[in-house]
This record gives sequence, C-alpha cells and structure tokens, in this order.
Amino acid sequence: MATNSNRQNGWRVGFDLDGVVYDFRRAISDYLVNAGRTECSLDRAHPHWDFFKGWGLTLEEYLDLYKAGVDAGQVLRHGDPLPGSVEATETLARAGHSIHIVTDRSVGSQPGISSRHTAAWLADHNFVFHSLTFSSDKTAVDTDFFIDDRFENYVARVAKGLNCHLLTRPWNQDLGDKDTQRVDSVEEFVDIVLRGSTASTRSLAMTHSR
Repeated sequence: MATNSNRQNGWRVGFDLDGVVYDFRRAISDYLVNAGRTECSLDRAHPHWDFFKGWGLTLEEYLDLYKAGVDAGQVLRHGDPLPGSVEATETLARAGHSIHIVTDRSVGSQPGISSRHTAAWLADHNFVFHSLTFSSDKTAVDTDFFIDDRFENYVARVAKGLNCHLLTRPWNQDLGDKDTQRVDSVEEFVDIVLRGSTASTRSLAMTHSR
C-alpha cells in the first residue's frame, strides 16, 4: 500500500490497537477476575511485556485463557478505549488525514472471530478509521506516521525507513536509546502529526515528491 505523496490530501496515519487504543490488559484481567480467577487482578500484572507472569501463568496457559476470553465474546469485544484515542482519530480525520489501524489479532476457536470483535468494538466507540489490517507485521501498511507500544515493532518500521513513534509504557520505557522517537501520550502524537514536523516525515515527503 503506497504512502500518499500528495500532502494536500493529508497524511496517512497508522495506529496499533492493544496498548495504544485498546486497554487490553485491563480487558483480559476483568474477564479472568469475573470468571473467578481473582489472582489475575490488574494490580498483580507484571509491568513488562509478559504481564501474565505476574499472575503465575505460563505463556501456554495465558494463550489458552486469552482464546477463551475471545470465544466468550468478552476480550477484544468489550473494554474501554484508552484515554484520548477516540478523540485522536476524530481530530486527525477532521484535519484531512486518513487513519489506518494495524493490529496483531488472530485468536479464537471460530475463524474470523477476533476480527469481528475488533470491528464491532471500534464501531461501538465511534472510532474514525479508513482501513483495518490484521497482521503481526507492522510494516505491512505504509504510513507517514505510526504509533505503537511494542519496541520490536518500532525497530522493524525504522529499519525499513518507515516513520514510527513509540508510545512510552512501563513495558518499553527501558528499551531503546536517546534517538528513539518517543511520545508520552496519544495527544502528543496527534500534535506531531498536525505539525508534520518530524525529521523522518520530512525525509519521506521529500522522497515521495521526486
């Protein structure tokens, strides 16, 4: 998918979902606690990427419970948007930019159940978006700006010359170096897009204008 080379038509702005837009950890914790797994409260979650270890779960056990939550129509289907995320898409769309969501969600016993839950949840909360892509490869969609909370995704995009901002979270705050392009909130990311002032974006715009 080619990046929009006409700046008058706005930037292509990419969003990851879990940890950026969707409060995944809270959603799965709520599901498990309501199912009687009181040890899976949010305050016991590990602060790093493998948060489920704080609940005494192995990766296999966690993935089984994640699938059960999706099958039950709870995880991915219910839960609150993270602060500022709905407003971010509205603000960017009003400014003439297009929103492209890229998320790694392929779980559940029924084919397509996670994608259906995702689309329904986005609609319930009135998110504005122009494309929805399900892929573990966050370089699959070429955008002028992108925001993600997983450091490995940030590195992969930068390695391919694609813009990315890393949303600072407890699980990534010790990763990277002084050159890592970070934002502390979705609102800060929106301000950067509206200014169109990052060095990497200027480089992309120059490339596309040739």
